[in-house]
Amino acid sequence: LPPPPPLQPRRPPPPRRRHRPRLAERAQQAVLGDGPAEAAGGGGGGGGGERAVDGGRVREFVGRVAEVLAEVEHDGEDELELTALFRLVVDEAAEGKTVADVIRELSRDDRVDAAEAADDAEEGENAMSTWDDWAEILLDEAEDLMDDGDVPGAVRKYEQAAELNDSLAHVALARLHLLGIPGVVDANYSAAVEHAKSSAALGNSDGQSLLGYMFSVGIRDGRDVLVEKNMQKALLYWIVAAEAGNMYAQMVMGYRFMYGLDVEENMELSAKLYAKAAQLVVDDPDMDDFLEKQTALEKIRLNDDIHKPSQDTEKGEIIEYYKHAADRGDVQAQVALAQIYYFGAHGMERNVDLARNYFERAAAAGNPNALSNIGYMNLKGLGGLEVNNQTAVDYFRQAALTGDAAGLNGLGYCYLHGVGVERNPEKAADYFKKSADKGHAEGLFNFGVLLMQGTGVPKSVAIAFVNFLKSAQRGHVHGMYQASLLMMAGEDGVQLSYTQAAKLLKKVAEHGEISTLLSDGLESYLDEDYPGSLHRYLLAAYAGFELAQYNAAFLTERSPTVPLVSNPDAIIYEMYAHASKQGNLDSTMKLGDLNFEHAPTPRYPAAAAHYKRAVDFFSAEAAFNLGTMYLLGLGVPQDAHIAKRHFDTAATLGVDAKYPVFIALLGVRLSIAGHHALVEAVYDAYRAVSRALGGGWVTVSHV
Repeated sequence: LPPPPPLQPRRPPPPRRRHRPRLAERAQQAVLGDGPAEAAGGGGGGGGGERAVDGGRVREFVGRVAEVLAEVEHDGEDELELTALFRLVVDEAAEGKTVADVIRELSRDDRVDAAEAADDAEEGENAMSTWDDWAEILLDEAEDLMDDGDVPGAVRKYEQAAELNDSLAHVALARLHLLGIPGVVDANYSAAVEHAKSSAALGNSDGQSLLGYMFSVGIRDGRDVLVEKNMQKALLYWIVAAEAGNMYAQMVMGYRFMYGLDVEENMELSAKLYAKAAQLVVDDPDMDDFLEKQTALEKIRLNDDIHKPSQDTEKGEIIEYYKHAADRGDVQAQVALAQIYYFGAHGMERNVDLARNYFERAAAAGNPNALSNIGYMNLKGLGGLEVNNQTAVDYFRQAALTGDAAGLNGLGYCYLHGVGVERNPEKAADYFKKSADKGHAEGLFNFGVLLMQGTGVPKSVAIAFVNFLKSAQRGHVHGMYQASLLMMAGEDGVQLSYTQAAKLLKKVAEHGEISTLLSDGLESYLDEDYPGSLHRYLLAAYAGFELAQYNAAFLTERSPTVPLVSNPDAIIYEMYAHASKQGNLDSTMKLGDLNFEHAPTPRYPAAAAHYKRAVDFFSAEAAFNLGTMYLLGLGVPQDAHIAKRHFDTAATLGVDAKYPVFIALLGVRLSIAGHHALVEAVYDAYRAVSRALGGGWVTVSHV
């Protein structure tokens, strides 16, 4: 178990990019064979990184640099700035110059000891090392350009590294060409497929998992099928990638073993795969900060009414309302605004300084929520505040005196770690327990940790598990993870359950960075980049995200003019089926409708089965449609009495069922009275009413 976390998600410093020595130093080691040294001179010519590079020619040039240097007249032991040299060699190679010409054009002061260079380059192994280093430097430069927003520049760097057969560059280009960036990078499915194949062939697990996705959906460009849908090949690539530790592939296979999709259902394997993916989430030092930002992630289910302008207007109105109320002294509005700015909710930019301002105003009025949050911000030095442990304790104590669960949890943290007070594990356990008794997720988890460790309280794994499980039920990611591990172990009074563990671990894994596919998919949809939106949702869908499955089906169904996948109808049905398995009622209804309306021959029994399942989840529309099928004998025995029972259920479950049920019951009475010829006339009347009301109940409108 990790040490007890702070009262809010832990916030360690971001990981530093691993240090890579300057290219000059590493190239000098490779070509000259000596250790790092201060580079002299500077040599001319950058700009080579902006051109397409012939990988074979660069390999030849780099391998011969030292050899050619030996032929060049030189004075003294001056060392060349090799960064400039290699850039110049690559640049001029594209112009058709020989490497000898390039070297000879350098000034006398920029030359290297030729004899030593020639000796060390004999076997060519060091040149190969330089070759790999060059690709790595290009990747670094590409990442920096991406961070700066220069996507075209980054693409050029990736292309150069891909020429050097770098697997990371290939997979980066595969993603960019698959998803595209409107106005910046056009989608190029042919290039995406080739780069994914190259990366996979080089053993890159990201490339393998991406190629698995391509085989799972089938990729086409207009009428040209680039990748045939082949689930067996997809499974092969995903399994290989999962074994290599790829998180996306682990989630895909964990999901497929959970529901027995093209593999035999195996909850133990599902739990173990999800455990590996979940561990990558909880071990990520940036995870807690990511979770805070993700709190504001809006999980929106697509529909015809969603479009960007109305959403922005609505959000703006919400913010303006809160601002107006807050300025009038409304404490709840101040707290709400503080949380909006702290998490960056409702489309607002995250602004911790403004959040602190509103929290302080609410805290001055004695609001317990604000007191706890200001205590936390003092503890962590957020919002322009310097770390002040004593002030943090004071705020926590004020909040705790009101019985605030977060304040109690904050005091527990301070006593556990001796922050602003003398360390006292027993007091810490007492405060954590009080917070837990109030149902606070963080307090429940922290008290569970102390119970697991026997810190400040007698050790009890069984009671710790109960606390972890309660925190998990409140959405606490660490609580989900710890409860799952205990269920998988099945020891110390905790019942073994791979099924429950797998379900919790799935939720943990879905809190990782792969979840950004959902927000990116929505953003692409609102920007009317439907191809990019669809691929993002499909990627998330195969990883098991139910929302993505529904949205992918919706997009494929509503955008038939976007030829992205080899068999759109199969994708629509598959995605709705996945979402239905995970309990989405709308998807279950859609499956009923798709079977009812299936061309050329409706599949009425399958439609009835889906409607029955939807009725179990209290769907008025499903009850109505099922009543219609019994009334007309479509896929079920014709029975007016059972039909009436379903119509009555529909009337009970939904107020919108009033007019459809009235007309349907009229049809039932006619059917019972033997006037079967008049039933169709009744439904003609229904269709007229349906049109007048602007819609209707899907199935009956097609009868």
